[in-house]
Amino acid sequence: MVVRRDGSSNFGNQKYGTFPSISAGWTFSNEPFFKNLKNTISLAKLRLGYGTTGSDRIPPYSYSPIVIANVDYILGEQPNLISGMTQPGYVDPNLKWETNISKNIGLDFKFKGGKAGLEIDLYEQNKKDMLLAITTPISAGSTPVNGETYDRFLTNIGDLRNRGVEVSAHYNHKFGPVGLKFSGNFTKNKNTVVSLSREGEIIFDGYPNIIRVDQNEPVAVLEAGLPVGAFKVYQTDGTIKTDQELEIYQLLDPNAQKGDLRYVDTDGNGVLNNKDKVYKGSYQPDFEIGFNVDANYKNFDFSVQFYGVSGNTIYNGQKQYAYSTKRHRDLVNSWSDENPTSNIPTPRSGIEHPNVNTATDYFLEDGSFLRLRNIILGYSLQNNLLDKIGIENFRVYINAQNAITWTNYSGFDPEVGSSNPFNGGLDRGNYPVTATYSAGVSITF
Repeated sequence: MVVRRDGSSNFGNQKYGTFPSISAGWTFSNEPFFKNLKNTISLAKLRLGYGTTGSDRIPPYSYSPIVIANVDYILGEQPNLISGMTQPGYVDPNLKWETNISKNIGLDFKFKGGKAGLEIDLYEQNKKDMLLAITTPISAGSTPVNGETYDRFLTNIGDLRNRGVEVSAHYNHKFGPVGLKFSGNFTKNKNTVVSLSREGEIIFDGYPNIIRVDQNEPVAVLEAGLPVGAFKVYQTDGTIKTDQELEIYQLLDPNAQKGDLRYVDTDGNGVLNNKDKVYKGSYQPDFEIGFNVDANYKNFDFSVQFYGVSGNTIYNGQKQYAYSTKRHRDLVNSWSDENPTSNIPTPRSGIEHPNVNTATDYFLEDGSFLRLRNIILGYSLQNNLLDKIGIENFRVYINAQNAITWTNYSGFDPEVGSSNPFNGGLDRGNYPVTATYSAGVSITF
């Protein structure tokens, strides 16, 4: 058994305490009781780990407000421009480190001397005092200065937990002159906001339309019990198709017309507000998979790699924008007197009309996909002539990256992401992953 312990951390000249890390391993395949299984299971190992780390993602002086000089003010009975100073934004004076507490248990197996292998890890990670840049409301008066905006400030928003399992396996086999290796991995993670700094708090952020930011409603939330970056929006129930449906719905929205999206008043109080918004998934998938095949035959080599995710939700922001400008192809089949059964809303004037409101589930889509990430075929030429001129290996190959993607997502690319958790599932016209085809020569001297 091996046990390792280490760790202390400093932030600048100020010590922020110790961060212990403990790992232990027991190779029980070396024990006498395992002797009879040694021919089949050549390695069996149990791993345990516990560690605490502190995040240094705090820019210097983030706890101290910025004061900017050379800002003009109008003062006096006869207005004069006077040079002054201003504090353009807000800060959290109680800002502190984010702490990550990790626990894991793992099993490693090797079979038949390494011909096959299996690794299983169960883990839990708890983030305490999670750091996030929060957008201040317009009413807070954050001031743009010299082209810079100060509408966000860093703060500790609460606690977060990740629990999951990771499994990886491989198998090698030779069928005569053909050598094959299969390998794959599976990851399932459950992410939950445990608590926020104020009980009952809900933080809305994530604006899906970057062109008309001031005409967006946010669609992502941080809320205890939900995953980070959860979508919380108004639920819709098709379009208003008949005069009878319109008469009933106008009790909720007097300005509604046939062909408009029908919002669901989830609390039944006759008023639509944030309390009617419901959880509609997250950008975080139910699971991720990867699968590789490597083969060789005489001088030929071949490899293929697949990657996929399942259960993630994407907000199609480019579709929402196209609807708002009446330019999306779907609108050809929108509701009309000639097409009275359509659930595609009728194009309306007004970029804030309920038919194109950002905060609805109408623009949410399943982001599951399987992608052929890489495929390569090569041929290595080896002969006496190459040896004489000092070439050890001469290889030619053809390669395709991101050649095929299988998905039901209607946008350009289902693989969207961001370092900001509020924007993780927002497709705001993101540039798609590029398919690349290439050929080349590799020479080893």
